[in-house]
Amino acid sequence: MRTLGHKPDIMKLYETHETEHSFYMVMQYLAGGNLFKNISRNIRYNELSVKRIMQNLLQILAYIHSKGIMHRDVKPENLILKPEDNGDLKKLKIIDFGFAQEIKEKDTPFHSCGTIGFVAPEILNQEGRYNEKCDIFSAGVIFYIL
Repeated sequence: MRTLGHKPDIMKLYETHETEHSFYMVMQYLAGGNLFKNISRNIRYNELSVKRIMQNLLQILAYIHSKGIMHRDVKPENLILKPEDNGDLKKLKIIDFGFAQEIKEKDTPFHSCGTIGFVAPEILNQEGRYNEKCDIFSAGVIFYIL
């Protein structure tokens, strides 16, 4: 998060503090709720809104991947809607890098993780070899839901 936090579409991590029994993270406060809340409230998005949301998500993922990191838990709960100047909630901020991993080599072995329903098949097959494309699969599931 420290590496990526200067980007406006990624939650900022300001500080960390570790004690013998706990680890604390001071992060940016985000209002606006997550995409899951809107979906569960049956808020319907028109074609233009879906296009903006998906374009924003794919730009975020392209940036993260260009820095050699895969998120591995892309889902509506980890996408915070942030208001634009006109009050429209169409911009996203990605959060929760708890499963994020550096991509050192193509198809490096990794453990299986993520959220069922959004996890790519290559993660579920438990061979342990996958790459950043797993995030694109998850984005496709979100696109289908929207």
